[in-house]
Amino acid sequence: MTRKKTKALYAVLMLGLFGCVLMVFILAAGEQSILSSGLPAEDKMSLQEFTAQGSIRNKHVKLSDFYFGKSFVYTTELIQFNEVYVPMFAKGQPEDGKNLHLLLLIRNDRNSNEPLIQTREELGRFAAEFNHDPRAVTGVLRTPIDRVRSLTAEAYPGTNSQALQVLWARDFPTQNSANVLWSLCVFCLIGATVCAVAYRRKRESPNDIHIGLVVTAMEAAAGKEVRVVIPETNKTITARIPAGARGGMRFRFKGKGRPGKSGEQSGDFYILLRVK
Repeated sequence: MTRKKTKALYAVLMLGLFGCVLMVFILAAGEQSILSSGLPAEDKMSLQEFTAQGSIRNKHVKLSDFYFGKSFVYTTELIQFNEVYVPMFAKGQPEDGKNLHLLLLIRNDRNSNEPLIQTREELGRFAAEFNHDPRAVTGVLRTPIDRVRSLTAEAYPGTNSQALQVLWARDFPTQNSANVLWSLCVFCLIGATVCAVAYRRKRESPNDIHIGLVVTAMEAAAGKEVRVVIPETNKTITARIPAGARGGMRFRFKGKGRPGKSGEQSGDFYILLRVK
């Protein structure tokens, strides 16, 4: 594999791993946030009791004595459903906005504790079967996003959207599962760092030439032009030091390093600035 292709491979791996770091970090932070908001043992109550209590400390709950409304809220609907919000009404209360305080979020992912729902027909059948044979549902309470609030208010006029809550039908995480995600995040970060170092090393050709250039603090502040003889090639170039330059700055002169051999590109010439 040529040096150029190797560099490209390291760059792709580095970007891919950094993307994984971001994605896994978001997942791990989300799981950790849920862990901090609830207890492994859920609080059991009816929907009417939950509504009467309002805000509760343990966000992990198991609710009973309710039925599903007929107007579902979709935030994304492509070929398959990604997530759907099903309105929940306390048993014995009419299906209208003033009685709507909670939505059941069914998300099609590995954490869901409800059946996979992919079409409107499956969702309608799920709600109808549930209303015919009610049971309790378990999940984690969360605050709905603004889009969910507005869509719910459109479906059920009179809903107090600011007081609306969502019950995410999912299994409660364990600290071990969160730790696995944190470990994976660290592993991807290490891999991305290794690729970044390797890419930087491949970026520098063995034909590159490096020297240090010492200037005074006054010269660095004012800026100046310096004529520099390149070692080995004995060529002279003019290096322009910009005003306000700081120690540690590196200047690159492309193609001014050692000549390449056997069709290779010539190296670059680098000046590392030192201010005394």
